[in-house]
Amino acid sequence: MHLDNFNKYKELRKRHPDFIYESYDLSIDNDRINIVFTFSLDEKALFKPALNIPVRDFFVSENMTVEKLKSFAFHIGMIELVSYWKASCSPRIIIRPHKLDEWQVGWWKKLYFLGLGEFFYRNGIHNSITDFVEIISYGETVAQPVELTTNQSVLVPLGGGKDSTLTLELLKSTLTVYPVCMNPRQAVWDTVTNAGIAKEKLVVLNRKLDNKLLQLNKEGYLNGHTPFSALVAFVTGLTAALTGSADIALANESSANESTILDTQINHQ
Repeated sequence: MHLDNFNKYKELRKRHPDFIYESYDLSIDNDRINIVFTFSLDEKALFKPALNIPVRDFFVSENMTVEKLKSFAFHIGMIELVSYWKASCSPRIIIRPHKLDEWQVGWWKKLYFLGLGEFFYRNGIHNSITDFVEIISYGETVAQPVELTTNQSVLVPLGGGKDSTLTLELLKSTLTVYPVCMNPRQAVWDTVTNAGIAKEKLVVLNRKLDNKLLQLNKEGYLNGHTPFSALVAFVTGLTAALTGSADIALANESSANESTILDTQINHQ
């Protein structure tokens, strides 16, 4: 299977030389913040994954402007694109919304390469950080940092497991804590309730995949684990801007710092 997938990898790269980050759109209304990304795989597919965040009454109004949030949205798109790029592993990623400098290109390549370690390993794909992809940006402007209004609250991302539950319990008695979760399952809602925190205090991040990716999987395109933890980190950064939180307390078990494949840098996280 590994050999078949490596051959498929080489064939798909020839068939689809370019994967393009076309654009992102951020809008804010009274009820929610909406972000839609547009990616394209040559002429094969146009992907439009989305993220929406219901507005909470504790969001900082001064930070809730398109101008202040658009850089966060762009960078979320930079990590979201990996889920779609990995279907073909196109040798070029073209970035249209903004310009990336040489340092940024190197940073993203390292994140992609290490974050896809499990994906490459399970599919028997052999490559190097130098040649697995070329990132080309055609945007006219670099995404700029912004000044935000901050407070002493702390964000705690929840997954429904014991690590994030412990962190929430440790911090809630002495600090203003806002739990946050992407596509929360019942275990997350139970964690919030059991902590004595009102459900309205949970910041909900609704991530929606484009079904065209699932269709490509059915057609035999490559599939596997992508760096979801990195996506959580970038989306939580946006949440910190919305809540004005100065800190994020993210809990992981100690094994998250260890390789899960002997003599490699590969970790599921």
